[in-house]
Amino acid sequence: MIEAHMGKLFQPAMVFGGYLMLPLGFLCLLGKPLLGLFILIIGLLIAFSTQGSEIHIGENKYRLYTKYLIFKTGSWKSIDKFKQITIISSRLSSSTFSRGNRRLTNTEQCFDVVLLNKTHRKKLVLSRFKDKNEAKKSLKLFETKLGLAVSTFNPVISEKTKQRKAKR
Repeated sequence: MIEAHMGKLFQPAMVFGGYLMLPLGFLCLLGKPLLGLFILIIGLLIAFSTQGSEIHIGENKYRLYTKYLIFKTGSWKSIDKFKQITIISSRLSSSTFSRGNRRLTNTEQCFDVVLLNKTHRKKLVLSRFKDKNEAKKSLKLFETKLGLAVSTFNPVISEKTKQRKAKR
């Protein structure tokens, strides 16, 4: 089984809020135990929830999961329709607004190791990295373990789409 983490479930500002809730929950435990326990549990869930993927090689199944502390949720699906693997560059952006309605945008470039079907129309993100060299190492690992061909992302354009673009 191969497991790959894709990062936190919530945006960075919310994760920071979850970290702030942890000492607040401990302080509330002294005076109001039920309220403190509630704040502590919510803070733990927000701060430590993650996303990832698992591939069961023997059964040709995968699942995209969400991990809440130690509990994973996600359904298993067949991996048979994916025949190729590649790295795709993407940008992740999250915005936070202050009380004065000022926007603070955080943008970072990521490199996703992606499974592709025959036409490259369906893709499945297996893992996400901030460094391209780490993504290449992961690509080699998935390539050898799954026996898939490495290709460049080049989706097939249907005739209907070609005709629609020609009308413009």
